[in-house]
Amino acid sequence: MDVEGRRSAYIRLIHKLKGSNIRIDGIGMQSHVGLDYPDLQEYEKTIQLFAATGVKVMITELDMSALPFVTRSANVSDTISSPVVEDPYPAGLPDTLAVHWNSRMADFFDIYKRNAEVISRVTVWGVTDKDSWKNDYPVHGRTDYALIFDRQGRLKNCVR
Repeated sequence: MDVEGRRSAYIRLIHKLKGSNIRIDGIGMQSHVGLDYPDLQEYEKTIQLFAATGVKVMITELDMSALPFVTRSANVSDTISSPVVEDPYPAGLPDTLAVHWNSRMADFFDIYKRNAEVISRVTVWGVTDKDSWKNDYPVHGRTDYALIFDRQGRLKNCVR
């Protein structure tokens, strides 16, 4: 929802529905994010523009892949077959990448805190990295580190 055309379409839809006397209390923002997408300023702008329509914003399905970008599709049936399994970090993230992941996730939570008056909830899409749907997606055999709790259930250093 950090893309201007999509964002504008949702805002028009909210106004159209409200103009037809249909009650709209909130809008959800699926947040399957990555280390380099979306642009944080655009993401926060989306939250603020949605809130300006008079609805609460809900952050849904929050996870952040630590792996290289392959596809932005969130359809779990859209797997990519590859003769070489791209699983760059099967035994854990390198320290520098873990620090980057934690810092970027903390940036998202800073956005949520700054906009707490208009965000009614943040739903993380899973509990631990071990259970994340991002494992094996979109390339079978990949090990991802997408959630705020590691494989042992320990909170990562992503909360400031």
